[in-house]
Amino acid sequence: MTTVDAVSVVIPCYNAERFLRDTIESVLSQTVGLGEVLVIDDGSTDRSASIASSFGGNVKVLSQPNAGESIARNRGIESAVGNWVGFCDADDLWHPDKLAAQLALADESTTAVCTRTRDWQDWPGGRTLIRDEPEPATWFDSTLAIGTPFQISSLIVRRDRVPRFPPQLQYGEDLYFVLDLLRSNKIERVDEPLTTYRLHRGSQGRARRLIELDRHQVCEEWLHRNRADLGEDEFFRARKIVSGRIDGILGAARQAFWTRDWPALRSCRAYAAKVAIPGLLESMPRKLLPDLAYRAYDWASGRAAKPGSTEPTSG
Repeated sequence: MTTVDAVSVVIPCYNAERFLRDTIESVLSQTVGLGEVLVIDDGSTDRSASIASSFGGNVKVLSQPNAGESIARNRGIESAVGNWVGFCDADDLWHPDKLAAQLALADESTTAVCTRTRDWQDWPGGRTLIRDEPEPATWFDSTLAIGTPFQISSLIVRRDRVPRFPPQLQYGEDLYFVLDLLRSNKIERVDEPLTTYRLHRGSQGRARRLIELDRHQVCEEWLHRNRADLGEDEFFRARKIVSGRIDGILGAARQAFWTRDWPALRSCRAYAAKVAIPGLLESMPRKLLPDLAYRAYDWASGRAAKPGSTEPTSG
């Protein structure tokens, strides 16, 4: 296989020494299709860069000061030489037949091919399951309503058609990228779970309480940027779908209130005031009392933090 027929795999990496070796080995295990592996070390302070460098061969390490996942992925795209660009996060895994199955499904009109994903929860008592993913015909609407219909780590995209990740976003960059990709491109799906998404204590999705707020904001930004191309009818149809996500924002505000995360609650209320969706701000809880009053209430009602805990128990 020549370089132009092969897949350049981009692995953005920040302090991922616990997972990176397994990830790279899973990519190198591909039966066909692998051209080069570009590990973009985004200012790691652990052994990530040295672990990646130890593989040698077609594994190349590109180091940069910490700039975020979007900039790291974009650098990988710009450095790639294969006809296809594949993405794999530094803590995810590929089945050995992943690239073979994807390349077999692509024709000249295909822009991208994804696979189904298996979620692997790796903390004690965890489990493995195949995620319930929407059907391709609904992908654009379901992305606006729910979130990305496939994992970025499952994708390969033709290099000459791949969008760039939005460097201005710290969260929600995958959602923005997928909306760009879905809008006018043919995307196929391998209906086998050939990508494994590892859920662990440091996963971004677990760390962010305001993920629904982020997703709503990203969708709003994307729609307004693409309003002219969408046309007014499609723009308002799509925006109506996005407005349906307000239950998630309300849930985030209520969680912030009951966990006494006042900065998060302020963020929810500020965003609700900004988007001016009728009734949204009025439905959100407010901080009406001093911190001491809430601490006293939590203690008296048994909602106070347990000894050694870093946050209150939920209620």
